[in-house]
Order: sequence, then C-alpha cells, then structure tokens
Amino acid sequence: MTVSRQNDFKEEFLQKLKASDTPPFLFIGSGVSIRYCSIPTWVNLLKGFVEVNPSCFKHKFGYYSSKCSNDHWQ
Repeated sequence: MTVSRQNDFKEEFLQKLKASDTPPFLFIGSGVSIRYCSIPTWVNLLKGFVEVNPSCFKHKFGYYSSKCSNDHWQ
C-alpha cells in the first residue's frame, strides 16, 4: 500500500469513527496475546487445566486431545 493510499485510508477511517455514535470494536487475533502478553494457546490452556485438576477428569490430557484432533500422540 502506498503512502498516499495509507493516508486516504487513515482519513476515511477517522471520519467514520467521528461520525459514529458508538465506539469501535477491535478484534485482534490470538497471536497478539500469545506474543505480547504471554497468554497460553488454547491447547496449552486446556492442557494446564486438565493437569492442575486431575480429579475432575477421567483421563489425562492426551486422551482428550486425541479425541478432538485425531492425533493420538499429543
């Protein structure tokens, strides 16, 4: 994207924000939280939950992971 197009986009975006009666919603992918906030991936979060609460689960994490992804080695 050229600098001119970036400026056009920025101006149009700011105009739409100013004209709106509601604040914008910003959706950010999980890579941002993983990289900058050290938040675990979904798989690691679920794995940690199963490992910390073994009395709540009949099987170890690998069992549940393999049922979900068909990968019996996780």
